[in-house]
Amino acid sequence: VYDHKEDTSVGGGHAAQWATGVADMIRDSARNIAPRSLFPFQRTNQSSGTFKVSHAQLVENILVGLGATDAITISGFLLTFSKEMAASPPSEDQRNSQCTSAEIFAGIVRGFMLILDDENLRKVWESDLIPYLEEVIPKIPI
Repeated sequence: VYDHKEDTSVGGGHAAQWATGVADMIRDSARNIAPRSLFPFQRTNQSSGTFKVSHAQLVENILVGLGATDAITISGFLLTFSKEMAASPPSEDQRNSQCTSAEIFAGIVRGFMLILDDENLRKVWESDLIPYLEEVIPKIPI
């Protein structure tokens, strides 16, 4: 197992030598944002393209903190951004962009479920969320 940091000093001049995954683990732990359920108990790092519940919970908590009226307004902007992310062109970042889009949508839906009454929730589904899904789902490659 290699665990030597990069040495760029005069006379040093060797690149970092890390065992597989060590650099990712150090980077993730240094960010100090990973919840206890993510690091180190799961083999998922912050740079992976997997869905992260913590991101959806962040969006949810922001909307809940804003209240119903402001949450509906802000969700419009978030859904527009989410559509752009879902429609990302084929590239290395396409999967990450589409995961981010799904995280935003999940956070918005969960936030609305917590703060809106049944009638307003139905209206938001009909006016914003279902049209969003109808537009975004065909753009995601299978």
